[in-house]
Amino acid sequence: LQDEVPLTKSLALNAGIRYDYYSSVAASTNPRAALIYRPRSETNLKLIYGEAFRIPNVYEKYYSDLPNLPNPALYPEKLRSVELVWEQGLSNRLWFSTSAFYIKMDDLITQQTVGDGLLIYRNLQNAESEGIELELKGRLPHGLEGVASYSFQEAKDRDTKQFLNDSPRDLGKLSMIQPLLRRKLFASLN
Repeated sequence: LQDEVPLTKSLALNAGIRYDYYSSVAASTNPRAALIYRPRSETNLKLIYGEAFRIPNVYEKYYSDLPNLPNPALYPEKLRSVELVWEQGLSNRLWFSTSAFYIKMDDLITQQTVGDGLLIYRNLQNAESEGIELELKGRLPHGLEGVASYSFQEAKDRDTKQFLNDSPRDLGKLSMIQPLLRRKLFASLN
């Protein structure tokens, strides 16, 4: 369920709730909400809160070819996030946005070595990530569109304060798309 409720002429609340049911794990209800302030037509400020989860996949729960051991007792990972976003139109063909975020993750599924080199997945890790993202979007008169973005984040284990191995600190992206054949076909490069 999701709805957007105008609170004033320039302030709106977008709120939703998602319910997921799986036969293998407990059901999950996850809320999401965004407070959106639009002081001018080309400016948006957003405060966003959300919760999510990820159920363990079949490989993590049941794969049992040595040295891997199955663990059907795995339960879902959970996530809570808060984000502050500023979107700004610089012209009718150029847009800028930036955001700062904090994410708290509980019960991350991590592979662990147990006796004699055997491997098993367990809900072991609690982590947090904080960072910023910058994005610039543009569109030329003949249709060519481009997006360039940069993200910086620090993802750490909440208990040990060590950085997570599989989480990049810096991420840059560049994407271009050109409409062809009256906007029925598109060529893109990422």
